[in-house]
Amino acid sequence: MSWRFAHLASLIAILSCNKPSTQPLKRLVTPGGPQVQATVVTIRTTLQPENKTTTSTIVIGDDAARATEEIGTWRLFDFKQSRVAFVDDFAKTYRYESLQSLVQRRDAANSAELNEKLPRAEYSVTGAQRPVLGVPATQSLVKLGAYQRELWFGTHPLIPEQLFALMHASETPSVDAPIAKKPDEALLAARGFPLLDHAELPYAQTKIVVDRDVVEVGRRNVAESLLQIPESYKQLRPR
Repeated sequence: MSWRFAHLASLIAILSCNKPSTQPLKRLVTPGGPQVQATVVTIRTTLQPENKTTTSTIVIGDDAARATEEIGTWRLFDFKQSRVAFVDDFAKTYRYESLQSLVQRRDAANSAELNEKLPRAEYSVTGAQRPVLGVPATQSLVKLGAYQRELWFGTHPLIPEQLFALMHASETPSVDAPIAKKPDEALLAARGFPLLDHAELPYAQTKIVVDRDVVEVGRRNVAESLLQIPESYKQLRPR
């Protein structure tokens, strides 16, 4: 594997916010215990050339949200106080970290020294628009060599504007973070949610393609416990 392909592959990991899940939707929202009305965002991820499709969900309550694919260790996104709770079901602990602190950590990672000969990713807002799920979406592009990522951001009335920033900021920075400094800063500042997300990377005689699309946004009953940290868990100090 060439150094260029290795770093392009790393960029896919750096810039991808949600990991595909193999958990079926019905299992994640099956009634059990107290129920609450919440918004459920269904995301379909397709990988090529494997031709593999998975489905994941994000559950959004009045003041908090979580990606239900995260099991064992997971994040609870707190809109009211603009912070993220990192929950560990194994250790039965949790800790809060503010969005400001998370952004500062990413800024530090992006500013780390990197070989000057390595390329840097570019980010642009093209101005192109199209309707997605009934709302106008605007196109943004990330480019690094042969790698390209196309995102269509839209402001959906059922998805809080700050959700994507909280999700992206709370991802662990990569050692290759400086390569994606410009896109990372732009994604943290983006408003709305990426309703369509297409990434591709030609390699040898094939092309790696990842499509992550929001296919449904609706209200339904979910288990109340999905959006709660158990009272018995111990709160840790922020890092």
